[in-house]
Amino acid sequence: MLKKLFFLFGTVLLLLPGCLSVKPSPEETTESTPMKELGRRHNLIIGSTLQSQSLDIPGVKEILTSQYAGISAEDEMNFAFIREKEKEYNFGPADRLIAFAMDNDMLVRGQTLVRHNSVPSWLENKKWTKDSLLKILQEYITTVVSRYKGKVYCWDVVNEVLTDEGLFRGDELSIWYRYCGPAYIEKAFISAHNADPGAKLFINDDGISTINPKSNGLYIIVKELLARGIPIHGIGMQMHLTEEKVPDYRSMFENIQRFVKLGLEIHITEMDVRIKEPVTREKLMNQAKIYGYITQIALNINEVTNLTTNGFTDSLSRIPAFFESYGSALPFDGDLNPKPAFFAIRENLEKGPKGLKFLDTAGYSSIITPFKAMNTAVPPEIDGKIGNGEWDEALIYPFAYNQLSKTNQTLPGSDDLLSSWRVLYLDDTIYGLVERTDDITITNKDSSWENDNLEVFFNTDEDFVQLRSVAGQNFEQHEYTGNRRITWNAGGTVIEFSVQLPSGNPAGKITGWNIALSDNDGAETRDLQAYPIYGNNRGWQGLDFGEIEFVDPGRQAERLGKMHKVLPFNVIKSRTPPVIDGVAGTNEWTSATVYEFAFNQLNQTDQRPPAREDLYATWRLVYTDGMLYGMVTRTDDKTITHNTDPRANDVVEICFSRYGELMALRTLVGKGFESHNYGSLAKAVWSEDGQTLEFSLPMPEEKMKGLTASWSISITDTDNGDLPDHRLYPVTGSDQAFSGLELGEISFN
Repeated sequence: MLKKLFFLFGTVLLLLPGCLSVKPSPEETTESTPMKELGRRHNLIIGSTLQSQSLDIPGVKEILTSQYAGISAEDEMNFAFIREKEKEYNFGPADRLIAFAMDNDMLVRGQTLVRHNSVPSWLENKKWTKDSLLKILQEYITTVVSRYKGKVYCWDVVNEVLTDEGLFRGDELSIWYRYCGPAYIEKAFISAHNADPGAKLFINDDGISTINPKSNGLYIIVKELLARGIPIHGIGMQMHLTEEKVPDYRSMFENIQRFVKLGLEIHITEMDVRIKEPVTREKLMNQAKIYGYITQIALNINEVTNLTTNGFTDSLSRIPAFFESYGSALPFDGDLNPKPAFFAIRENLEKGPKGLKFLDTAGYSSIITPFKAMNTAVPPEIDGKIGNGEWDEALIYPFAYNQLSKTNQTLPGSDDLLSSWRVLYLDDTIYGLVERTDDITITNKDSSWENDNLEVFFNTDEDFVQLRSVAGQNFEQHEYTGNRRITWNAGGTVIEFSVQLPSGNPAGKITGWNIALSDNDGAETRDLQAYPIYGNNRGWQGLDFGEIEFVDPGRQAERLGKMHKVLPFNVIKSRTPPVIDGVAGTNEWTSATVYEFAFNQLNQTDQRPPAREDLYATWRLVYTDGMLYGMVTRTDDKTITHNTDPRANDVVEICFSRYGELMALRTLVGKGFESHNYGSLAKAVWSEDGQTLEFSLPMPEEKMKGLTASWSISITDTDNGDLPDHRLYPVTGSDQAFSGLELGEISFN
């Protein structure tokens, strides 16, 4: 018998082993406002996908009619179902769904007119010309949409047109693309609009909820179609998620915003949050948090007008059939009882839109690509000597930032301090190697941190550990009980260490991480503290950690504990805007923080920059109302600008994103920005000798103070041939920033 408990205010969840029940609070006597009505208050349709035969299951109609304001068909409105036979249309199940919706004041999403893998065999097995197949497509869409004119308020016209790389599904994957190319998309939208001009038309896909290659590809395609006048009214985001991985909500928010800025409506069309067995209380609560936060994002963006789940009860879910050992993905369990996810959706609808934490993160929100620790079969010997081949598997990273300085975080030249680091792991132990060249080593200061020393930081759960070793000495005493060892060679040029981690074998995990070298050249206090990430030297407080991934081939990495965030790069407001003339005028840039181009992302095994006589470059930023200004200084022994591939020349590339719309600009040494759509205010000017670049970019908002934005800048160096030798960035990564991935952040202060 269907329980009525989920209609009550003030519910208290009782989660016992193997079951979930819901109990009303003692003071509760009145029925709660249904979820569908709460959604309507915010112009948000709460819906569920459905098969017509599910209406015959006891309890299903009652939940749908009481809690949901919309439905969409799971399969029964697909091409392969409605027109399984060439000469015959089967409208029976779709008619039943629509009649049920109309009888109960529910809206219907038509899902879906064209889909690559929903094609009847008679269509797939025939040979077609482009014109003949487009005629079939037009005839089918006209027939179906005309039949339900005025009854289906919106249609997913085309579904899943792209691969995960953001490319069209090719000949083998889509009969429509095989014969028609991308023209079938345009034909489908025009045909649907002609059949029912009042229906809203959507393009729907999976894996596009955040900024990634697939959503980037869709954004470009839709923008081009809109520019040609094709009637597209919205984007459908399927939103298939997992409880194990917290979504990147900020990226999701910004991604939705960039589509909204095109004038589009957004529907969440098939949301589910699958749980890996066994299902536990903790997993159900994590699932509920995800449902709740997605609901908040929908409430905070007026143009998100539909939140449809991929069914509503686990008993009818398709997840177990598609994902082995996964299930429990929906707001109601298999017995039609509400789960924490239901109450999370309902509570957020009841409270309405509230502030999203990631929108108020100036100064504390940047997540950079994790460094990588490779697994080794044979542990290195911790003897201060680089044994033959014992570190060959490790990836090499530079120390890049002097966090003791707030105005100039660049490091001195190789005659003062030059250093790099790498790590491996085996079982529960991490092994590290630091190579260090220093002209003066100081170890006689009373405060150990004022001496030349190495510090290692890690955070695998709630507590962080900081271990310090003064040059030539063991790790200092520390309450941390894990085994550890460190050895410096006699000259202090090689440091090897090992540390047992408290969490056991970290394979496939991502944890908090940092490493620092202090350098004192004879003063009372140290001159610099070099880190691989930018910040304000707050590692000793457990703050501003980067992350490290303990690589386990074939396994997707998962975070162990909390997500770690570093400070964004600092952008200071300038009283007077710099003159963009390629000449660093007096006092134009004195307020700006100077950063180094430090990581060669073209080399994934050794990301150290080249020798400074080959290439050395720095960058800095300031802003005024509505404008961002930057300067790059560059010393390069050879400049190449003649290669056909622009990225194979000496260039600077800049990427900026505030609401998900990527501004990507490139300037060849000695030239302005390449062709772009950002107006005359986007300007780049080089000095005659190619050693200084000044640039300006218009911002999406007039007042930027206190805000953050996604950001990347890189400099490319080609010395010979038609391939670049180095592409230096401020952070580690895999050279994907120009596609909108692996961006850092800047903060306007």
